[in-house]
Amino acid sequence: MGLFLGTTAPSQIMVGTSPAAAVCLGTDEIWRAAREWQEITATTTLTVPAWAAYIDFVMLGAGGGGSGGNNANAHGNGGAAGQWKQLLGRDIAAGTPIVVTIGQGGVGGAGGPNSPGAAGGDTTAAVNGEVVATGTGGAGGTGTGGAAGKSPGPTTLTVPEGYGYGQPDSTTFTSGGEQPTIEAAGNPPGGGGGPGRGAFLFGAKKGGDGAPGRAWIRFRSW
Repeated sequence: MGLFLGTTAPSQIMVGTSPAAAVCLGTDEIWRAAREWQEITATTTLTVPAWAAYIDFVMLGAGGGGSGGNNANAHGNGGAAGQWKQLLGRDIAAGTPIVVTIGQGGVGGAGGPNSPGAAGGDTTAAVNGEVVATGTGGAGGTGTGGAAGKSPGPTTLTVPEGYGYGQPDSTTFTSGGEQPTIEAAGNPPGGGGGPGRGAFLFGAKKGGDGAPGRAWIRFRSW
């Protein structure tokens, strides 16, 4: 539903000289001053509240698994990091279902000759069944060399001044760091798994599994 003055969503509503926190129509809240992020760590379905007019998405794919070590004493390579995706200010109708699917980390390569890690899963958001934002999963590690599992690094979502609804703001989202430790799982969220241990003959070990992805969603009145 949301609250509009013509086609404009108001960024502030006053009650006398005091700013209102929310506006209700009967018992239904149709406008809210606060803009709050929800952090999502497991696949879930959300319903757009009556007060929301817009939605922001920040998606992070899962990390890839590290490649296994080989039988010539060479360690594998860590997996690639999940990728970020932002979607700012999508119009949304109250009651719309939002399905958020969290990507799962790629499995590390088994160890031995030619044992690449698996790619991490995508983290997606679907509106009425249509995928609108995808954080792509990282590639699995390949070959040998002992490289660390990669980190996605941080990302910042900024609402610019003059965008059309309220004052600008900026939020930074963090991710898991690099994973240099042999056989270790990736650092959540979104980090690539560590390299597998190399050994002579048949003692090579699997690479670390990638870390799962994550999502952040914010419903807004303005």
